[in-house]
Amino acid sequence: MTELPQPDAAGAQLRRHVRTLGGALVLPLLGLLALLTWMQYGQQEELATRALERQMLIQRAELQPVAGATHAHVADLKNAMTDWLAQPPDHGPGLAQLLAPVGPASAPDGYTLDAAPDAVREQLGQVQVYRADGRRASAAVLNATESFLSQARLVHLRAPPFSQTWLVLFADPLWATYPYVPTRERLAAAPAGSLREMRASTQKFHQRLVEWVDLNGAAAFSWLPPFKEATGPRLNVGHSAPVVVDGVVQGIVGVGIELSTLQSAIEQAAAKTGGRWWLVDPRMDAVIADSAQAVQMSAPLGAGDTLIVPLAQQLPARVGMEAVRQARAQPGHAVKAAGQVIVSVALEPAPWVLMTMLPQQQLAAQIWLQLLPFAALGVALLMLMLGAQWLMRREFVTPAIGVMGYLRALSQEDQSVPPRLARRWQPWVDAVTQLVASRREMLRREHRSEAFKLAVVDNALAAIVITDAAGVVVDWNPAAASMLGWSREQALGHTVGELLVPERMRTAHLAGMQRMQQGGQPHMIGRRVEMPARQASGAEIPVEMVISRILVDGDVYYCAMLADLSNRQRAAQEIERQRDALRQSEKLSAMGSLLAGVAHELNNPLAIVMGRASMLEEKLRDPANRLDAQRIREAADRCGRIVRTFLNMARSRPPQRGPVAINDLARAAADMLGYTLRSHGIKLELMLSEALPALQADGDQLGQVVLNLLVNAQQALAQVPEGQRRISLSTGMAPANTTTAASAGRQALVWLRVADTGPGVAPAAREQLFQAFFTTKSEGMGTGLGLSVSRSLVREHGGELLLEDGTGRQGEGASFLMRLPIGSVADAAQALPDTRLADPHAATCRVLVVDDEPEIADLARDTLEAAGFEVATAESGAVALEMLAEVRFDAIVSDLHMPEVDGPALWRAVRERHPALASRMLFVTGDSLSPIAAEFLRHAGCDALEKPFKPAELLARVKAIATQPM
Repeated sequence: MTELPQPDAAGAQLRRHVRTLGGALVLPLLGLLALLTWMQYGQQEELATRALERQMLIQRAELQPVAGATHAHVADLKNAMTDWLAQPPDHGPGLAQLLAPVGPASAPDGYTLDAAPDAVREQLGQVQVYRADGRRASAAVLNATESFLSQARLVHLRAPPFSQTWLVLFADPLWATYPYVPTRERLAAAPAGSLREMRASTQKFHQRLVEWVDLNGAAAFSWLPPFKEATGPRLNVGHSAPVVVDGVVQGIVGVGIELSTLQSAIEQAAAKTGGRWWLVDPRMDAVIADSAQAVQMSAPLGAGDTLIVPLAQQLPARVGMEAVRQARAQPGHAVKAAGQVIVSVALEPAPWVLMTMLPQQQLAAQIWLQLLPFAALGVALLMLMLGAQWLMRREFVTPAIGVMGYLRALSQEDQSVPPRLARRWQPWVDAVTQLVASRREMLRREHRSEAFKLAVVDNALAAIVITDAAGVVVDWNPAAASMLGWSREQALGHTVGELLVPERMRTAHLAGMQRMQQGGQPHMIGRRVEMPARQASGAEIPVEMVISRILVDGDVYYCAMLADLSNRQRAAQEIERQRDALRQSEKLSAMGSLLAGVAHELNNPLAIVMGRASMLEEKLRDPANRLDAQRIREAADRCGRIVRTFLNMARSRPPQRGPVAINDLARAAADMLGYTLRSHGIKLELMLSEALPALQADGDQLGQVVLNLLVNAQQALAQVPEGQRRISLSTGMAPANTTTAASAGRQALVWLRVADTGPGVAPAAREQLFQAFFTTKSEGMGTGLGLSVSRSLVREHGGELLLEDGTGRQGEGASFLMRLPIGSVADAAQALPDTRLADPHAATCRVLVVDDEPEIADLARDTLEAAGFEVATAESGAVALEMLAEVRFDAIVSDLHMPEVDGPALWRAVRERHPALASRMLFVTGDSLSPIAAEFLRHAGCDALEKPFKPAELLARVKAIATQPM
């Protein structure tokens, strides 16, 4: 920018312009000053009016306690007299004795306390009883009256404004007052000249009071206009209430307040604010107190006579009742009417209205006096402004215009020449230069930072949603659009409650937003919260959300960052599933170890029982004894099958195919679950077809399938009433299912069916019944793998496991059918061992039996000797080695687990010393689950016989190894 030109013509023109401008500013300034004066007048008038309203409230606050205390005193006396008349207190005969007759002793008008001592009258006040029969009042009424006067005295001592408290009873005509009033003064002031006449007037008053109570209710209270007290010229205002017991009006209680007390209060208020004050009874518009002149009796009044002074007669000239009614329509607020400022307010609980009037001219005079200093200050301010304008034009306006021109030019181009100004303005020129340079650098940094932030937000993997304080979306990044399905254009302008929050959570969300808008404590700011989020399709996804609060130029915004937890939750579920499977595997492993120990302990005695029972059965000739031995053998055989089934379940070994009798698997499973089924009230029916051919299969795997089907049936019957729980286990043979590839070309199929009378399978579950991890059982009852694994095992054998058509419908029970092809059809008798020796010379075969259990060794010896073998026994491996060193043996039958020298150690010694005999060793064991035992048998290549065993099995195995070539 070039240097600003300063020619004389331009300077003169600028000065003329400034002078013109200054003159143009003076007139508006004067107008502004007048306007400000007028506004100040209005403000002062408003302040004076508000001061009058505040004084009205202050005065009401001073008078309110008087009315409140009066009402409370009357209410307390009314309630107390109701209780005292219903249940009179017992003060003794004191009051009755103090009452003295009035009039002739033979026929007195009544009784009073006029003759009582001064101390008694100071304590009790006055009591006048006037009965038609001339008798005193009842003791109950006198006791209640004495309590009334005692309470009235206490209140008068605390509340000096009370002039008197009175009680009138009608059943026993009685009048009581505190403080004491002589009877003669009361009679002189009253129209009645005797107590008898007062009794008559009291009865008329009673009738009017009963009608008034019927009209207004037993709880009605009344406030009295000014009336003359019983004695003296003073005026009072009173408050009274009826005493009703069991629905009957018994009397009236009342309190009088000296009118001078109220008059003094409003005179003080008028002295503070000016104007005129009234205390008015609004029901009759009667004046109770007037600050200008006190209410006075214009004519003599009798005791109790009221004085009505209409308000209309006390109002200033040209002020009518219409202006008063306007003020009453707006209580507590100033109303301008008829040249007056009027304020009125009601007192409670007294039905009085406190009102004041202040002439508007008087109010205006007060305001103008207050505005004189303000007007003088305005003129001085005007002069000061004119001088300041001149100095500002010379010292500031002209140089400032040059600086602003330089600033404008500098903002448009970087290389601008600064103007030549006075030395004191040079720092401003330098500051402008630095300010513009720093501002440009700041803008460059802000643009760069904004670009970085936009890149972060637009490319963030997390969804970012920014809303205003009301929850309306103002920004929505691409990740949010991808995660939630709403585009940025669709989301802007909508609330997050409409877009993200599921229906069931919107009420709580709206309550939280409302709480934060009202300044409540936020619960979710800065916390990581996992919750469901609603997508545009209506589906819900789990998200992790963090909300931060942003303050921009005083406005509150919220930034929510959301991460989709769907993949994490699926991974966690998969990990948990695998963890459950691992725990199940550990349980099975522990069960296997436990079963190995159980089998080791049971197999030895079971082997002895089975062997001895078989031998005893062959020896006995008596049919009855032979039958008993047979039963013992069958029971022991059943126990052996149960133990063997347990071992097959827990055995962890590669599948081994061999001849398997399907009926044996069925009986073993039934024996194993027999007790459990009986304890659950389930009847198991076995219908096994005899003479079924053996299957070429893995007996352990098929046994697990049968056992799993029975367990499923047992759990399904838990929902069926007892007496209807039945399971049918049946087997048979059927033609081959040519539709099954594995069974094509076979002659026949062996089948096994497990049917129950349970609730069946729901139609929706039939298609998923054999899927992995699908279960219809309650939580904790199953893993959903039983049927899936069972079908896999059956299919590995070339068969099929299915839920039969027409069964399994809900409410009709379920029937599962397992069909298996016959691997090699063979007669069942062919599987039985041949106990005869193939070689007649085998009778000379010597067998060494090694077992640390003497009973097992004796059983094996007796069994082999009965078949013609020559048998020797050894109680340990060490003894067996000594015998082998002295005698030649053709075969060895040895226990696998023995103390000191066990079976493997014996085999290694035999292999070293008698190599030919090492292949003729048969190991008997009850611990086939041991990995060490299994590894040894595989390495040695020797045969093994599991305990408990049948004699025929032992003979067959010994014959097989004894006839092997040496």
